[in-house]
Amino acid sequence: MRPGLLAALLALIVVSATAQTPALSLQERLYAAYHNASLRGWEAGDHLAVGNLWRDMGDQSRALAHWQASYDAFPALELGRQIAELYIAQGRYAQALDTLWQAHRTAPDDRFTNAMLGFLLAPGDPLAAAPHLSAAAFDDAYGDAALPLSSLIASEPRSPQYASRVGAVLAATGRYALAEAAFRQAVADNYPYPAAMAQAGWMRILQNKDGHAWIQLAATLAPQDASVRLTQALLLRSQGAYQEAIQALELALNAEPQNPVLYAEMANTYTALGMDDTAAQWQMQADTLQTDD
Repeated sequence: MRPGLLAALLALIVVSATAQTPALSLQERLYAAYHNASLRGWEAGDHLAVGNLWRDMGDQSRALAHWQASYDAFPALELGRQIAELYIAQGRYAQALDTLWQAHRTAPDDRFTNAMLGFLLAPGDPLAAAPHLSAAAFDDAYGDAALPLSSLIASEPRSPQYASRVGAVLAATGRYALAEAAFRQAVADNYPYPAAMAQAGWMRILQNKDGHAWIQLAATLAPQDASVRLTQALLLRSQGAYQEAIQALELALNAEPQNPVLYAEMANTYTALGMDDTAAQWQMQADTLQTDD
């Protein structure tokens, strides 16, 4: 293509982007944004715009790099929240903490920032986490985890199972990425801790990540551990391997024959197989063993 024609085409793209022509594709808008930024020098707004375009094109990693550059130049609170959430989702907990600390310096009373700091710090540094959890404890969006974690810190921060219990609280409220961080901390604190290892793997599965190796290693290290076999059964059932899931639950029941959860999950597995009568029998046993604990 002749240089003059290329320049004319580029100018057309830039003008169209400025006018926000509806027909302009995301790729064309991205190209124009890069060109404009390279001409005048990258600014915070340029990085933000390019990051948003990469997000719209489905590339979160490239979006994050530009958002981070924008945030470093101009630490807007909402952008900091967005960056922190993405770092957490990617399992980049140290970077998430750095972003959250920066946000906290800007807005120390922000409840999102305090809640995320509390959730991330709780497994490994409960004393540091406590004031942040308290700041978010009565917020409707975060109190479901902040309150029980505050109680847990007050009662047993030195228990060997403490970090794993933090993970259980976060998992119960659907915060699987944060729960994974807690279970990973539990493994590190009490290595190899197969039960926590299996839970870390299951949290990854619930985030649509690969957690099979974690669960398989846990089962190899502790083949008689009921919680490990239960987690393995959940994984197998999610894959449609119902008979293998039943076998894993049978191994778990050999270890803990009075655990009602195992009977309930056996019932759920038979329900998935379409064997409702058998499922009802297992559920009846679960109900008989069920307590308030």
